[in-house]
Amino acid sequence: MSADTPPPPERPTPKELDQRAEALKKKIDKHLGRGAEHDGGDPPCAEYQKYTELREQARQAGDYRAAADYELLRRRHPTHEAPHAMACWGLPT
Repeated sequence: MSADTPPPPERPTPKELDQRAEALKKKIDKHLGRGAEHDGGDPPCAEYQKYTELREQARQAGDYRAAADYELLRRRHPTHEAPHAMACWGLPT
C-alpha cells in the first residue's frame, strides 16, 4: 500500500453484526407492518415465543443455520402469515 492509501476498515465483530441485523430486521418489520411484539401490540402466542427462544439459543450457540430455520418457522407460523391473495375478494382460500 502507498502512504496515501488509508488502511482497510476493521471487520465488525459478530456482536456488531447481530446488532446491525436486528436493527435492519426491525426497520423491515415496521415497513411491512409486522412485528406487533416489538411495538406494544398483541403479545405473541406460545408457539411463536418458543420459536423465538429456540432461534436465540441457536444464535447464542453459534449455530446460525438452526437460527435461520427457527426464524423461518416464526415467519411461517399460521397466525402470523399474511392472508391469502384471494381473501380480499371473499373467496375461499
